[in-house]
Amino acid sequence: LNARANQLAHYLRGLGVEPDARVAICVERGFEMIVGLLAVLKAGGAYVPLDPAYPGERLQYMLADSTPVALLTQGHLQGLFSGVHEAMPVLDLTAAAPAWNSQPETNLERASVGLKPEHLAYVIYTSGSTGTPKGVMVAHQNLVSSTFARKLAYGEFGRFLLLSPISFDSSVAGIFGTLTNAGTLLIVAHDVVRDSSLLNDSIQHLQVESLLCVPSLYQQLLEYSGARTCEEWLSRVIVAGEVCLPDLLAKSAQKAPQTVLFNEYGPTEC
Repeated sequence: LNARANQLAHYLRGLGVEPDARVAICVERGFEMIVGLLAVLKAGGAYVPLDPAYPGERLQYMLADSTPVALLTQGHLQGLFSGVHEAMPVLDLTAAAPAWNSQPETNLERASVGLKPEHLAYVIYTSGSTGTPKGVMVAHQNLVSSTFARKLAYGEFGRFLLLSPISFDSSVAGIFGTLTNAGTLLIVAHDVVRDSSLLNDSIQHLQVESLLCVPSLYQQLLEYSGARTCEEWLSRVIVAGEVCLPDLLAKSAQKAPQTVLFNEYGPTEC
């Protein structure tokens, strides 16, 4: 993972990516997604996640508003961005022989990148429910602080199942909280996240120890016939994004007594 991210980071530097420069990333869930995020940060840039499921109009607005210097995507998604090639480089992360294959696998020198704590790490857009979506700019010092605060509060994630898309801020907790603590980041397809039965099977098969989800999804897991799965595997569950009601606390204590339940809310706003 580190070698692949380094190669892409060196290439992005050659395209002019530097501190505070934005790089848009629109990919399906998978290994390439993590390679892209780390490469942007290593190059000194800030990533701007675009969800492939978003309407075309919203994607175009976010691209125009964030003014990225490059777009990372996949071949089958390039149709979402017709005409973008004329404005910026568009890189296919799943290309069989990408242009960055010949780049060094070594880490970039920090001094040459010039990255400082106040520089941007990522820009995540709000839902736009009260108007147009707004890009919330988060600096590296904020990302570092929130990551270490979670480490102190939650301990090690171990085998963490990433359920959130990278366009939601809760993905930040799972990705960086796991990778900076020698954990294993587990990524499943989008369909699995939406199906309690498939999710239950994945928790068993992947031997998941930690996950972060909305309270209603955790409630479904507890009520599903796989409640035993929660009891056998999950040592910590973090809920966020919705109000956590007292009945969920009681149900978790009853059906998964060994699972420690944390309530996290509003990381981007904080």
